[in-house]
Amino acid sequence: YRRQRQMCIETGIDLIVRYAGKTYEHRFAPSVTLKKVKRRAEKKLNIDPADSVELSLQIADSSDRPDEATHVGSLANPPTCSVIFDLVPSDRING
Repeated sequence: YRRQRQMCIETGIDLIVRYAGKTYEHRFAPSVTLKKVKRRAEKKLNIDPADSVELSLQIADSSDRPDEATHVGSLANPPTCSVIFDLVPSDRING
């Protein structure tokens, strides 16, 4: 497991971000935060900035929404060194 994790650090993390039937794929360094991944995906998927404020990255097939300060390397699954996210509406807190 340790060697596989090291391989992910050396090769990068393949991320897929899905939104409204569109997909963005890119290889990121393990040190990149989800905030940067989200910004880049929103740009590449042509998401209006006003709409992007209401969106969060959620790990595919789960309800896990990691904090934007999370580094992608901590989420990668050896030996594939990849993570799939869906951009989903953020939880709203009604005050």
